[in-house]
Amino acid sequence: MAVPAIKVERAGRLVRIVPNAVMVEWVSLRPELSRALKHGVGTHNEEDIFLEILNEKKQLWDLRDESDAHLGYMITEVFNSPRLRICRVVYLVGQDRAAMLKLHHQFVEWAKGQGCDMVLWNGRKGWLRDEAIASEWKVGGVLFMKDLRDGR
Repeated sequence: MAVPAIKVERAGRLVRIVPNAVMVEWVSLRPELSRALKHGVGTHNEEDIFLEILNEKKQLWDLRDESDAHLGYMITEVFNSPRLRICRVVYLVGQDRAAMLKLHHQFVEWAKGQGCDMVLWNGRKGWLRDEAIASEWKVGGVLFMKDLRDGR
């Protein structure tokens, strides 16, 4: 089931950026995303993410505070496993982590509206120190990696 195409969707202070408006936001998003990708495992580069948003495989969100000032961006994807419909936060980038985390309730409501059974989110260990994460999110395990390219 594809995520419905919509012009702009507001869920609290989250503003979904539709594919035809991505170019406008991309100029601001790109430096923040580039920094986030340096902490990733190499599954995507900027162009991959850009194309997946344009092709509606991922969703781009503009995170805004109470005065409608920009806080950061979130990139998500919705997919089906054999038993669950999953909404995954792929990247969350911005400067004010505490303010961005206040928006997770609105995002969870959006995910429920998409028929999702679960929200998954990968993050760096530092996110565990945040009280909002520790009190409302369950750590589902540890990600182990072994790079098999070039004998590394």
